Amino acid sequence: FFFDNRLETTFMNDAKDDDSSITQVLGVPQWLNHLPKGESLYACRQVMLEGETSHHAYSIQRVSSHPPIFLFKGILTGTECHDIVREASHKTATPAQTGHNQGATARPHSSVVWLNNWDFLAESVAQSSVSLDDGAAWVESMQVVTYTQEGEYVLHHDGNERIATALYYLNGVGGTWFPLADCNTAADSVPTNRQEALEMTHSCIPGEDGLLIVGKEVPLVEENDHVIQVQAGDAVLFYNYLVGKDERARSDWTTIHAGLPSPETKQYLPIFCSGF
Repeated sequence: FFFDNRLETTFMNDAKDDDSSITQVLGVPQWLNHLPKGESLYACRQVMLEGETSHHAYSIQRVSSHPPIFLFKGILTGTECHDIVREASHKTATPAQTGHNQGATARPHSSVVWLNNWDFLAESVAQSSVSLDDGAAWVESMQVVTYTQEGEYVLHHDGNERIATALYYLNGVGGTWFPLADCNTAADSVPTNRQEALEMTHSCIPGEDGLLIVGKEVPLVEENDHVIQVQAGDAVLFYNYLVGKDERARSDWTTIHAGLPSPETKQYLPIFCSGF
């Protein structure tokens, strides 16, 4: 089906089933949550090419049942990736920070620049993942994060005010690992905090447990339930909160993830939808 800002908003509003603005923006929208793992939806978005408006097609595939993780295949054009990286290269980078009191060792060899001219893209993309209409959620300013060789980000949870994360692969280098994705965790052992989540990952191995997202740094990949490959312009979307039957919001600690060390420089465009 077709997406533009107006149609996305209409679709999202039709799916709302209660009056709580917080409940509406937390968790996966109904239309997306109904997508089974391994199946895809097809969509397009408006883009500017050589000064003219055009329609750019992409697909949305569910790659994890729990936590819900979606692969947006080819959502950015090659020109957009190139222009974003070029603009970032002209700005002064600062060391990437963490919000988890983990210190600089949690995110070595990484830097960030902030972009002000691409907020329209962030908001356009976010409309397909959360509702921004009632003011309960908003999109943070766009940033480009660069990890040089062996740069990494240890296991962490995006949480706090960030209700959803879309991670765009600008140069086609992956390395994102969700160790608890589809781990068939029993209901009584679902992690409820960071420490429990970390303890559950102790015996997990990238490529054998959870979901590992690789890119061109791994040229020959046999995709399976634990490994998928991305290209420049792809993105993954995941949600940092769950809404229970009691309509209370809880952090979904199964979304804990890491940026693994890579032999190649990798550039990400994380878009955070925040609320509360």
